[in-house]
Amino acid sequence: MENQTKINAATDELAVLEFDIDALQSRHGLPVDEADLAAKQQRALELYATLYELRNTPAAPQG
Repeated sequence: MENQTKINAATDELAVLEFDIDALQSRHGLPVDEADLAAKQQRALELYATLYELRNTPAAPQG
């Protein structure tokens, strides 16, 4: 159950990051804070890796 809680938290954070990244990339010629965009993209990559690990880790026995 602990893994599922971590998966849910990472998924929630990733959804917000993806929205932010999309908004930053869709500025249509307006200035973009490249450092902010890069930081959000890096964090998203870290979350994808975390989710991959969590989803491929066997669940601990209950009981």
